[in-house]
Amino acid sequence: MKLKIVKLLLLSLIPIKFATAQSKKLNQEYCDCLVKNSDIDSVKIQQCLTQVLYKPLSKIKSEQAIKDFLLKFDINLQKDCPEYVRIMQKTYPVKGDWVKLEMNPPSKLSSEKCQGLTKHQMLYYLESSGDTTQVKIVDGIWLELLKQNKYFSKLQLSLKNNCEFVLTFIESNDPIKSNMSTKGEKYNYRIVDQIANYYIVTVSKSKIIYQFNLYFK
Repeated sequence: MKLKIVKLLLLSLIPIKFATAQSKKLNQEYCDCLVKNSDIDSVKIQQCLTQVLYKPLSKIKSEQAIKDFLLKFDINLQKDCPEYVRIMQKTYPVKGDWVKLEMNPPSKLSSEKCQGLTKHQMLYYLESSGDTTQVKIVDGIWLELLKQNKYFSKLQLSLKNNCEFVLTFIESNDPIKSNMSTKGEKYNYRIVDQIANYYIVTVSKSKIIYQFNLYFK
């Protein structure tokens, strides 16, 4: 997932002097505005930015504070606002295997078959950016390595008995993923099927569900 609203906001006609207070409320108001607005997507974006963010943004003084606010604003929308995700995917098509779903499909595999996930020495998946992330599972830790091991993300893996597992965020030095998650944040995964050399997996957070391929060697 890419952080796109920063560019959209900076290119809009709104005076950029934002404040960071009440960000959750603003995210919900902005999401509601997108849902209710029947205009085309580009018009929706601009109208809702003006309607929801003009006044609160007039209080921020520094440019860095503005960028920090917009980054968090974008991240929260990606997690909790399906309409925003739809517009962003239409405007900036994702690469890799990622597909947004309306409903989480049931698993076609047995629990025993799904337990085989942890037996693979190396897994990997394609990011929505097109980059490849490698995954190592060691002693209950889900370790992700990106950009030839330059970046990492460390999560706690908790397996369930119904082809589902939970990843709890611990830490990351990746500039995007470290902002996307806070320590202790949980993501719910489901192994839907196994085809050839990959699993079809879904990940859900709040109202957003994605499907992607998790490959093994």
